Amino acid sequence: MSDVVQGNGRGDDTVADDGIDWDDHAGRGLEIVTRLHALLDVDDTPSAGRLVDEVLSRMELADAVSSVLMPFLRHVGARWESGQLSVAQEHWASQLVRNRLAGLWDRVSVTDGPVALVACPPGERHDIAPLAFCVLLAHAGWQARFYGADTPLPDLAAVAARVRPDVVVLAASRRSAFLARAQEVRRLALDHTVAIAGSGASAQVAAELDAHWLGHDVADGVAEASRLVRRADAARPGAAS
Repeated sequence: MSDVVQGNGRGDDTVADDGIDWDDHAGRGLEIVTRLHALLDVDDTPSAGRLVDEVLSRMELADAVSSVLMPFLRHVGARWESGQLSVAQEHWASQLVRNRLAGLWDRVSVTDGPVALVACPPGERHDIAPLAFCVLLAHAGWQARFYGADTPLPDLAAVAARVRPDVVVLAASRRSAFLARAQEVRRLALDHTVAIAGSGASAQVAAELDAHWLGHDVADGVAEASRLVRRADAARPGAAS
């Protein structure tokens, strides 16, 4: 993984209090992620929480998610796998991001717009990225419904039959999580527009599932989901040419 960020192990105040150039749109994401890792290394939970809150107040939500929160979690995973972080530190970092996203999700109130059902297939426990995706969908005017980790696909299909969503999104960190349920996903795709996302998704896997690939970036995935809805609307009988 390129640009894997490592903390500096310092406990001095400069780790938390050095000024961030918020106007540097190209470089601030990496700078903030580096700062968060430095705070993680010294278990400075309060400062890390304040920094994430400042990110969410100063930056556009899509940018905050795509350039700070998701890269931070990816780097945390890479450092945990390499033995640089303990399980406790990895859990704390994940919970920090989850709590902030859950707070945003709790304030969502969208009663009009396209409908998306978002879930992780059976066996997939990593649900923070799809939660972030739902938050961004809602801020883009979608009625997003988040079902979380390890969702039985027959149950999701039953909901889809009742709700008639514009798109059903399945998210997984492993390719095998999709392919193990390929028959069920293809059956779901007979009646609904199905899309896949997450690090386990790709254009090749989507083709095997008769689904659409939303890409790796959550913000780009929102734009792609909107394109899917527009194409479906245009293809309906009687649609204006």
